[in-house]
Amino acid sequence: MKILLLRMMGLGDVASILLPAAKIMRQRYPDAELDVMTFNVGAELMGLMPEIDKVHMVTSEQWPSEMQEALPRFIDLAEYLAYEEYDQIINLDTWFMPCVLARCLKDMGLPIAGNYLQMSMQELFSSLLTFEIQQSYVQQPWQYIESTFPNMAQWFERWWDKPEYAEMAYPQFYLNQCCQFPETIDIS
Repeated sequence: MKILLLRMMGLGDVASILLPAAKIMRQRYPDAELDVMTFNVGAELMGLMPEIDKVHMVTSEQWPSEMQEALPRFIDLAEYLAYEEYDQIINLDTWFMPCVLARCLKDMGLPIAGNYLQMSMQELFSSLLTFEIQQSYVQQPWQYIESTFPNMAQWFERWWDKPEYAEMAYPQFYLNQCCQFPETIDIS
């Protein structure tokens, strides 16, 4: 089995979300090839983990700030990942472009779990060409995220105000509650 985990946020986020998720997946699938795709210095951190077989680093050049420039680059990344022939691709990310990447892979028929753009790539291109898509759409995850994680909707709520989650740190809430990775991992 060949598995890819996606999380492209900052270094602290990669350390607190992607690193424990990779350890959990290694426990679940000890014989699998386990790869990650992450952004800039997060890739350096993940490269230090013996649980990871391959790290795909997305650089600043591959992720320009303008969506019109970033979109073709992320389509190129999707084609590259399709060539890798993963049995399972899990997008743990909540940012717009990684969700677009996951949707592109899904539309290509690849096995996507986790978060992805709620509209198809065809619908995205159509809305961009007709200027129907608003900037607020790409800034509000509850509008664009669709997920195979059954509890992902909890992420959009003020979970920290709920008594049942009061003692949880964000990584524990996100991985255990939203993504339903119930295993606890010591990341020290």
